[in-house]
Amino acid sequence: MINNIYKDKKIIEQIKEILKKQGSIQLKEFLKEPPKINSKLKEEYVPQSHSYKFTDYEMNKEIIKFVEIITNKKLRSSKLFELKHKDYKLLSDKQKEREGYKIIIELTKSWKEEFGGFTSIIENNQENLRIIPEENTLSIIRTNKEQKSFIKYINNKAKNQKRIFIELIF
Repeated sequence: MINNIYKDKKIIEQIKEILKKQGSIQLKEFLKEPPKINSKLKEEYVPQSHSYKFTDYEMNKEIIKFVEIITNKKLRSSKLFELKHKDYKLLSDKQKEREGYKIIIELTKSWKEEFGGFTSIIENNQENLRIIPEENTLSIIRTNKEQKSFIKYINNKAKNQKRIFIELIF
């Protein structure tokens, strides 16, 4: 399932080193083929917090093992998200990140930044990282208690397109 280039021990060591120095890394063309999504999503709308569909998701064991090797952490949660026009996740002082890692496996096809829907990581009231959806990309972000995140409101330019991603917390 994982692209063979990322199974190389030298590449794994390079990924660990970049993550240690920069706190995040994106791995392009991560999967040989997209995972099968047969899950029924639950729509959730809390106006002061978020609007999206999601469900718990049973992640492929090969991917879990790969991330455990990179981060030296165990999987805490795995969720599948789907967002469309008018969906969002607001920034909240009540929802801070935990010490660990947030992994985003992007399944979205042909997304543009102008649609919104990107994930922002905020620290010390500044945007520390912006993750623009790019198909078949795995993003690894080292998180801490000083960080918060949000998903930008998806505007009408997205039309009928949806952002679909898997979020793993380690």
